[in-house]
Amino acid sequence: MSRSLPPASRPLAARKCIRLGCALGSWLLLVTAGLAGAQGFPSPAPRVLSSYTLTLRHQPTAEAVALVRTLLSPAGSVEVKEDGRTLVVRDELAALSRIVGALRSFDHPAAPVRLSVRLVWAGSPQIGFGGAAAGELDPELAGRLRRLLRYDSFVLLSETRLEAREGDEVAYEFRSGYQVRFRLGTLLAGQRLRLHDFRVSRTQPPADLIHTTVNLPLAQPLILGLTRDEGSASALLVVLAYEPLPGV
Repeated sequence: MSRSLPPASRPLAARKCIRLGCALGSWLLLVTAGLAGAQGFPSPAPRVLSSYTLTLRHQPTAEAVALVRTLLSPAGSVEVKEDGRTLVVRDELAALSRIVGALRSFDHPAAPVRLSVRLVWAGSPQIGFGGAAAGELDPELAGRLRRLLRYDSFVLLSETRLEAREGDEVAYEFRSGYQVRFRLGTLLAGQRLRLHDFRVSRTQPPADLIHTTVNLPLAQPLILGLTRDEGSASALLVVLAYEPLPGV
């Protein structure tokens, strides 16, 4: 006489079958998916890369490489040859066409520019400024500063206009006890001028107050501010602007 399983054993056997069925089902599903991928879904086409070689004649290699890297596609690369002046760029044709145009524009003879540097004290009428002012701040700049900053009073401490060429090292000491130093970078398409290793220092006691890299947009002042802390009642502002000289 055959015996049926005790009622308590049936759920256990069912659970074993269910687990086995799930495992087999997953395995079959993976095999089916693999076959379908092999038979019906084409693999992505490999990317076709082209190359472009340029030997720089005028501008710094490091700046050219930095420019190229901003324009590369994810598949692209840039290499500097042993001579230190020749770039080899590999990329898809669409990206490479943009890079070629940018590099040709970039590698131009050193261009002359004129820079304006102004030191401005910013505070409030209640505090006042006890030093010697260099002159009146022009109303347009004063209005811009009031819209951008929380200060009410602005006093021009010193100003100068400097003429130099791309690649030049520039240093100037103001009578107000400050000094500015930087190296002119490359003028890109007449729209942006980079100042490398830009420093504003106090001469007595000697101290660097600002040390950074500055990107100057064409025909727009750039304002750098220095305060003791976020809640300071006064600030030293450095207002920079540039314009290309005729013939650029």
